Amino acid sequence: MRRPPSSRMRFFLFAAAALLVVVGPSALAQDEGFLQEEEGSGLSLDRIAIPLDLPRPWGRGPLPLRDAMPLSAMRLALHPFSPDTALEGEPRGRVEATWSNTFLDNPDSLVDSESLRAAFEVRDGVADGVDAGIEIPVVFRGGGTLDSVANFLHDAFGAPDGDRGESEDDRHEIVVIDDGRVSDLDSDSGLGDVIVSSKARLHEDEDGLFAVALLTEMRLPTAADDLGADGFDVGATLGLSARLLESVFVYGGAGGTWFSDDRHEGFRFEPFRGYGFAAIEWQIFDWASLLLQADAATPLLEGPDGLDGWQSYVHMGAVADLGETTRLELAFVENLEDQDATADFALFAGVGFTF
Repeated sequence: MRRPPSSRMRFFLFAAAALLVVVGPSALAQDEGFLQEEEGSGLSLDRIAIPLDLPRPWGRGPLPLRDAMPLSAMRLALHPFSPDTALEGEPRGRVEATWSNTFLDNPDSLVDSESLRAAFEVRDGVADGVDAGIEIPVVFRGGGTLDSVANFLHDAFGAPDGDRGESEDDRHEIVVIDDGRVSDLDSDSGLGDVIVSSKARLHEDEDGLFAVALLTEMRLPTAADDLGADGFDVGATLGLSARLLESVFVYGGAGGTWFSDDRHEGFRFEPFRGYGFAAIEWQIFDWASLLLQADAATPLLEGPDGLDGWQSYVHMGAVADLGETTRLELAFVENLEDQDATADFALFAGVGFTF
């Protein structure tokens, strides 16, 4: 039975909206000369950590959060991005980690697991407005330790727990019964699927208020054991950004993926998936921004019932410059409602830097 809409999710959305309303006026009251580059600052637009009073249509966001539900982590999951690209000879690096907790109990499936995905990414420019990158992840899938946190949140906000309270804490079990066949995934850890990508900025408004970029990605079947699927996944997303006010940026995009092998150990994946995202960023200080993001994807699996639904999330995060070339990213991820095909929640942290 599908669970009712989550009052917990309504609380987080209300809290995020209230926070943006509180910090918004102070952000908009900053220097009105945001379209004038600071003379003698010594900073260039290629730097990861720079003040946002420079004439460009994107800020520090959005955060590149991939879906961390254990079955989604086996395939190429698209993510939000900005039109920002690295320059030739000035490579950028990122280290990130996403820790997720999932509990999905349906008549023909049970997904009770945690996933920790840590990744290192390097990007370098190959032409003006074009860069290329490689992302190397390490993945853990198992019982974890976040069940007690989830139970506390459910109790604190009076949210439905989908029978989570009747389950043993910190166990791992992924079992799917589809067309009479039983498929399962054991706890595991090791190298995940390497992702190679390229980003090209297709358009940038002369006034620095609007930009468009295309991100293409390919997942390579390099994962250990059952941490990834066979075959290749290919995806492309067209994204845009706009600067609405001196301290407010908006982002959006849409795209899709194609799986060359849509069967893995009894799991039937949809061969094509659609994807879309939207985000808003408010620069509350010269060195920090708050972000509210949402994204959605068409079904990952063809079946069984309960796991063949859409996947959608909301992300609430912050980005802070730690220096001229270093940046800290933090986020909390929740599904938009109590869906039967998504992770319950996830924690994200990342550090970006310029070599």
